[in-house]
Amino acid sequence: MRVQVDGGEIGYDEAGEGPAMIFSHAGIADRRMWKHQFRDLATDHRVVCYDWRGRGESSSAQGDVVHHRDLLGLMDALDIPTAHLVGCSMGGVPISLSSR
Repeated sequence: MRVQVDGGEIGYDEAGEGPAMIFSHAGIADRRMWKHQFRDLATDHRVVCYDWRGRGESSSAQGDVVHHRDLLGLMDALDIPTAHLVGCSMGGVPISLSSR
């Protein structure tokens, strides 16, 4: 699935019901790295795994990439007011990066 966020498209998978959990992949990966956790945790959680801009099924980055803004935009688009965030490596660091 894809959703419009801040002038681009973010690819994501979503399954389950319950408390929301959002998975942010490592810088060298895409959302597929979470496939086992996604499947297992969706039995009792609302689980979302998404691709950063320029990764997986998300559109290419244009200008500066602000990962936390994309995450918040995704949460707004999916009507997720709060969530547990699980990140690996750079996926767990809420920083802004330049695409230059």
